[in-house]
Amino acid sequence: MPDLAPQPDPGTTRRRGRITVAYWLLAGLVYVLLGMLFPPAFLLGFQESIIFVFVVTALAPWVIRRIR
Repeated sequence: MPDLAPQPDPGTTRRRGRITVAYWLLAGLVYVLLGMLFPPAFLLGFQESIIFVFVVTALAPWVIRRIR
């Protein structure tokens, strides 16, 4: 029996992947820049970065959806 589920367009998934990678690279760059501008709050250690990672992860679906 053939699979009747719609298949995603390869171009769309490829573009979505590029947008996701660009989003995370930009988030990392923002964190590094914040660490250079205000080191006491952004020491690039695990304890300091975990809040930033949670916020960026929570915002990712909304931001990526808006870019597409």
